[in-house]
Amino acid sequence: MTLRSRPDAGAAVDLWLPVTAEREPVEDGTALEAESPGAGVVLLVDDEEIVRMTTAEMLSELGYTVVQAASAEEALARITGGLRFDALVTDHLMPGKTGAELADEVRALSPTVRVLVISGYAQEAGLPAHIPRLTKPFRRRELAAALMDERT
Repeated sequence: MTLRSRPDAGAAVDLWLPVTAEREPVEDGTALEAESPGAGVVLLVDDEEIVRMTTAEMLSELGYTVVQAASAEEALARITGGLRFDALVTDHLMPGKTGAELADEVRALSPTVRVLVISGYAQEAGLPAHIPRLTKPFRRRELAAALMDERT
């Protein structure tokens, strides 16, 4: 990354990213249907708004209805307020309760709800092995596969 700034001239930022030979496959309607784990309601919890919005868009494209919460506490308030959902997708490292703690509480309240913890630190100590996880960054097809794995 290069940053240049001069008084009365403004600033310029150049961001150089490595090139990869891997290509994201071009998706048509049949590819989306094949990767879609199916409709249902997902409770999505992430304290970072941009990550939450991006993940919500992926889930919507997969056919889910998405209910968003910015914290574990907000999610639990929605649940105790009567929210019915089929799956919980939650970030792990958040202020207050972690995603793992939230997942355990949700499973205690509703054992049939699928849970998936997403984290850039999925191998970190503190994320129990019994909790399904997906490492950030991820693609929509990886999210779909993780939710499908949790269904079975």
